[in-house]
This record gives sequence, C-alpha cells and structure tokens, in this order.
Amino acid sequence: MEIRLNCRKRILFVGDSLIAFLDWQVYFSAFECVNLGVPGETVEGWRGLVRQAASRYAEATYLVVMLGANNLCQQNYGFLSSSEMLLADFRKFYPETKMIVCSLLPHALPWLHDSTVVRLNESLQDMVEREG
Repeated sequence: MEIRLNCRKRILFVGDSLIAFLDWQVYFSAFECVNLGVPGETVEGWRGLVRQAASRYAEATYLVVMLGANNLCQQNYGFLSSSEMLLADFRKFYPETKMIVCSLLPHALPWLHDSTVVRLNESLQDMVEREG
C-alpha cells in the first residue's frame, strides 16, 4: 500500500541500469523521485512489471521511460513494437501522467552499425509522436 506524506509532484523513472544506478533525487529535488530501474531489463521484460509498479505507485505527475539498451546488447532490434505496447500499458494505469520517452544513447558494440541507433531513435520518435 502506498502512503504519501507530502504533496510534492512525483516522477517515476522506468528503465534498466541506466536509470537504476543514478540518484535522480539529486537532480530533481523539487519532486519526489521514484527510481524503478531494473539492471539488465529489456522493453519486453518491463511489460511484465507495469502492473506491479502501478499498484505500488498509483499516482505520478511524470513518467520517464528509458529502455532499449539491453535489447541492443542482445541484438534484438525489433523492440519498437514492444515499446509501443509498453507505453499503452502505462497509459492505462496513468492516463493523466505526462510521459517522457528517452532516446537510445549511442552504443559502441562491435556488431552494431553506426547508423542503427540513429534509425531506431527516428522510429522511436515517430512512434511517440503518433501516440501523443
């Protein structure tokens, strides 16, 4: 059960180790920051965690989503459709929450062509614009 002791606005940070290993509260001190980063997690794995996160944190002003790095490391480049479903899952539980979807960071993986992340980010941006 969630207990809110203050009226500060809340930011939920959803992602993998890129989210998990940062103290977001230091950078967003005017907000209540909830770090829901799961090291090693993929977009598909997070789809199974949405309900659990929503049951624990029923309210959020902002939802920051930064996922896909582990998909790239696993050579899974087809995760955009799963990303779209993940955002729809979050929208069900947080219809009034403003969602912020982060682009993929550059990756220096031997099997990854330089343009892959750029193309994936363009597709991700198109998806987010379509979905609002």
